[in-house]
Amino acid sequence: MSNHLRAHELYRLPLYDIETMEALVERRIGGFAVIGNLMGIFALLWLILGAVGIYGVAAYSAGQRTSEIGVRLAMGAKRADVVRMVVSQGAKRAVFGLVVGLGLAFAMGGAMSEILVGVSPTDPAVFGGVTLMLAAVSFVGLYLPARRVSQTDPVQALSAE
Repeated sequence: MSNHLRAHELYRLPLYDIETMEALVERRIGGFAVIGNLMGIFALLWLILGAVGIYGVAAYSAGQRTSEIGVRLAMGAKRADVVRMVVSQGAKRAVFGLVVGLGLAFAMGGAMSEILVGVSPTDPAVFGGVTLMLAAVSFVGLYLPARRVSQTDPVQALSAE
């Protein structure tokens, strides 16, 4: 009988803060979502800064070699070969940076696992997507100055010295 009375008393207690499980989870991880959005914004800014840096270094390097490239073009080198040469020299550095960055990201995955929701810290799709995106940004940053320097007139490049 006492169990019946206790159960009856529990039903008479007022309810407080009723919410769905979805709302509860959203409230619990809402702060992480804000942090994740901020990290995404900063990552985009760093990507743009890196692209501008790659472009700047490649443009400076190609500009320093204008006379050499003029000689190559005067000797009969194709413009596509000049572009390939300039891009491949910069791509070596970009590939080295990608390999080091992937290694560090893989090592840091364990530390980040607590704040990741719905994604594994070593998710191959994320690693592959980021690698492809960074490779594409690096290629564009290397290709634009290489194409510009390959369009120079060999006579002007040689007379500039």
